[in-house]
Amino acid sequence: MRARLFPWVIGFIGLPLTAVQFALDHLRAIIKRKPPQEVAAPIAEGGAGSLARRTAQITGWILGYFAALLLLGFSVAIPLMTLLYLKVAKERWLVTLLLTLSAWGMYYGLFKYALHVPFPAGLLLTWLGL
Repeated sequence: MRARLFPWVIGFIGLPLTAVQFALDHLRAIIKRKPPQEVAAPIAEGGAGSLARRTAQITGWILGYFAALLLLGFSVAIPLMTLLYLKVAKERWLVTLLLTLSAWGMYYGLFKYALHVPFPAGLLLTWLGL
């Protein structure tokens, strides 16, 4: 039963939010009526090298997040990667700490406490016996 609950929880929250965002985006496009050149301008602004660099950076962050989840487990990786990402992005300490704590709180409060989803420990922590 628990495994079937997760898609329902995500679906009931995600579907209405997606529909609202879709409607807002299309309303903005109708109101502004931007020509196609104006929409493509931000991509051409930095050039192809800039776009490739940003794509490589975000791909690196995604792979790093996956490696942290695998090696350290969810309880450690979520706050650690959130903290690292926000500090590399040069965010202020107060904002960084608040967002890190809220990310960990959402993970712990929703998945661990409310839904009782069992997440495995990270491989590194298992190997070290922690």
